[in-house]
Amino acid sequence: MIEILIVYLLGKHNGAIVEAKGRSGTGYRWLTAGLWFGGEILGFVIGFSAVGPRGDILEAYPFGIGGAIVGALIAWQLAKQVAVDPSRLWSPNAMTPPTGMPAWAQPDAARPPAMSVPGNVELMVENRVGDWALVRAANGWRGFVDARALVARPDTSAWQAQAR
Repeated sequence: MIEILIVYLLGKHNGAIVEAKGRSGTGYRWLTAGLWFGGEILGFVIGFSAVGPRGDILEAYPFGIGGAIVGALIAWQLAKQVAVDPSRLWSPNAMTPPTGMPAWAQPDAARPPAMSVPGNVELMVENRVGDWALVRAANGWRGFVDARALVARPDTSAWQAQAR
């Protein structure tokens, strides 16, 4: 039971590493479990080969645990080496007007707005569909707003270069 908990926590950790880079961590959770159990089985095979035909399972067990740990380390290294997806990083390029603005779950003005976004909130425009903009906030919230009402965010990189 403890082993399953350890594999779950390691998989969750490796998945979080990958998700922080803007990618899906589901595959890396499964990869962690597969490498753990695959390493454990391989370790047992090596262990039984090392202890001989009269060997006991308890004599081969350290080899199995060693293989599992090696598998977990390989999964961790693979998760750390995942490249960052630049399209999913937070890069605000617009702001809500000072008075705020309504937002919808779908680009349909016939429906009532799902919420109201406060004023001067930085947003990242992910896509435009006509007069609608699919935007994402720093907290991960996504919704559709009237693209015409958005305020262009000033280019801070040029401003920072002048300040130096």
